[in-house]
Amino acid sequence: MLGCCYRLSAVAFLAPYWYVLLLDKASWEQTHSYLYGLLAFQLALLGADRYGSIDGLFRPQKRNAHVPLWNYTLLRAQIFIVYFIAGLKKLDADWVGGYSMGSLARHWLFSPFQ
Repeated sequence: MLGCCYRLSAVAFLAPYWYVLLLDKASWEQTHSYLYGLLAFQLALLGADRYGSIDGLFRPQKRNAHVPLWNYTLLRAQIFIVYFIAGLKKLDADWVGGYSMGSLARHWLFSPFQ
């Protein structure tokens, strides 16, 4: 999180996350579940450990280097694609008619609020 051994930390998060996600097929339906895995994969490949990280304290050449603009663009595009597709799915007749919200309201997670 703070940028110490950045790529190693990203891969150490990425591998077990995808393993557990692929074991539980029910979590594939949730947009944010695979978004975390995709972002972790992208962060493992991108050079996001340059500015303001702990690795920058040990290596001055990284401390003064800026993150390239295409890295930001790639992350923004990934988030846009996921939430744009999720928004399109909300145009389905079940969501527009209110059927999905009625079944969602009966979920055990919302029982303290009823």
